[in-house]
Amino acid sequence: MQAASELAPSGLMTVFLMTTANANFICKVAREWCARKGIEDPVCSVANYLFPHCKVIGGHEEALRFIELNARDLGVKKMKRLPVSGAFHTALMHPVRAPLAKALQAVH
Repeated sequence: MQAASELAPSGLMTVFLMTTANANFICKVAREWCARKGIEDPVCSVANYLFPHCKVIGGHEEALRFIELNARDLGVKKMKRLPVSGAFHTALMHPVRAPLAKALQAVH
């Protein structure tokens, strides 16, 4: 997973949402922003559902920065970056699926 996290600047953030906010919509808008900035196949998605109106969002660094800069308009009450090296639990980790599966087969 470390190798995958080094392919593109990415990360995770916890977001506390207003009751009217929608995390999937926030991610969609952030992906659209990234695409306009030239990021190919932008990733921004809900990585973990913590409790109602609190999610962990992961994705490209540019997507997370967009959310930070537009938090109020997106319905984000509070956010906190997580001290991790990549967007774990997102599509940005897909490059390690095959090597991980191979390593797990060797364990059995």
